[in-house]
Amino acid sequence: MGINYCRSSDVAAIAIGTIGDKIGEKPKNDILTLKTIVKTFEKQGMVLKEDNSKSPNEFELSGVKPAVFSLGNKRGTLLVYTFKSFVERKDIVEKSNKFKDRFFLLKQAFNAKNALLVYVSSQNTNPLTEEELKSIGETRVLISDIVFKYLNDGKVIIYKGESASWKGTFTLKYYEHWWEDEKGRLYYDAYNEEFPSVKYKMADINSVGPIDFKYKTTSGGGGTTGSTLDKEGYSRMGKSGGGGVVYRENQDVTYTIKWNGKKENIILKA
Repeated sequence: MGINYCRSSDVAAIAIGTIGDKIGEKPKNDILTLKTIVKTFEKQGMVLKEDNSKSPNEFELSGVKPAVFSLGNKRGTLLVYTFKSFVERKDIVEKSNKFKDRFFLLKQAFNAKNALLVYVSSQNTNPLTEEELKSIGETRVLISDIVFKYLNDGKVIIYKGESASWKGTFTLKYYEHWWEDEKGRLYYDAYNEEFPSVKYKMADINSVGPIDFKYKTTSGGGGTTGSTLDKEGYSRMGKSGGGGVVYRENQDVTYTIKWNGKKENIILKA
């Protein structure tokens, strides 16, 4: 195992602020309604049923109360907050201490344009059984996929390249939104996840010692030191992510790999 490090941005941070240009896009001011969210989940096979056993007052955020839904099959609860814009959503959520920890096992928040969705697990035993952990993980992944693909209009770009000894793959998942207020001020909301990996092309995989693997994009970079290859010759850095302006398909990604006293660079293109 190597030591991973990534660009200096909060893994779950969302970049949002007033910016001076539209970065090549025209603001749509898309608004998600509760009806749209419920229908979207239903189309993806996840039926949301109103849960009258829990009071929305319990989960109120600065006067905004969520719709409370049961996920069925003891999966837990989904809270759905809708705001006037992602600007209001960001402002209210940041002032609240309720959902600060996005990676708390039994509760996870998801941003979706002007909406905030919060998954609350029904499991409360301590410690959790393997079956309960599996159920929580599967539910979180399903909600995350629906929010990313269908509510945030998420996109995926795959960059590839190779050198004499290595093949590189860099997968970028991202979404970005713009909002123009009544005064003409433009706001930007974006999030991305990066999945870098390299594969050794030669036959002598077992002779490759620990490698140093760095990547660089126009918005940052990261790397791993002292990592080893798996039996198929791969080194996968794992996921990193954050907020900020998303780089474009025509902007290359650069890999630098060092091993056994050797060094090679790869330019990856979308």
